[in-house]
Parts: sequence; C-alpha cells; structure tokens
Amino acid sequence: MKHFKHNDGGRKAAGFFNTNDACIRAMAIACSISYAKARKICKEASAFGEMQSRAIAKGVYKQDFESALRSLGWQYVKIPRVKGESTRVADLPKGRFIAEMTNQFVAVIDNVVNDTADCSHRVIKGYWTPSK
Repeated sequence: MKHFKHNDGGRKAAGFFNTNDACIRAMAIACSISYAKARKICKEASAFGEMQSRAIAKGVYKQDFESALRSLGWQYVKIPRVKGESTRVADLPKGRFIAEMTNQFVAVIDNVVNDTADCSHRVIKGYWTPSK
C-alpha cells in the first residue's frame, strides 16, 4: 500500500514558497482549512508564544504549534515507547491526524502521509487528533 501523497496544503495557490512550513501545511491539510488560515492561526500563536512575534517564515516553534492545535480543539496522543518496536504511519488507526516525528509534523489521512516529501518510513512519537 502506498503511504505517501504529495500535497502542499495549498501553499503554492496561496502564493507562498517558503520551505520551513511543515506545521502550517500539516494544519491546513489535517484540519481541512486554507493554507492562509492555517498560517494566520500559527502566526497568532507565535505572537504570544515562545519567542513572541518571531517570523514564522523560519518555522513555528513546537510549543506554539501545539498551543494553536489545542485552541482548535485537537488533543495529543502519545505513543508509548516499547523496546525494539517503532510506530510508523501504517500502524496508525484510520482517520485524520497530525503526526509528530523527530523535528517534523505531517498530516496523515487514512494511513497516508500528505506532505511535500515522503517521510512515511519515519518513526512516529505521537499524534494530534480532533477532540471527540
């Protein structure tokens, strides 16, 4: 089964070309909102977060991104570490998630990474899911 679909989350259509926008792309795709709206939400979270008013063109701090997701009603599910076992995209349940990998957040829809690069082989530390 293919576990990757190229998807920029509407970045190009919105007129943006920056490359450090994994959080914005993941939010736009997983939350089914426009890239511009996801960018605005992340920018607002960054204005009050870790570095306050830091330009998000250089990326969004993890704490600020997590704060933005919580404000949208998403919750974090930590994947327990088991010696000798790793959780990959194929191991997640069906649904819409934002998966946390080392230094990366990606949208996952029904076990398929939706992003600009295939990172489906990487280990997942946990994932964000909409609150029920």
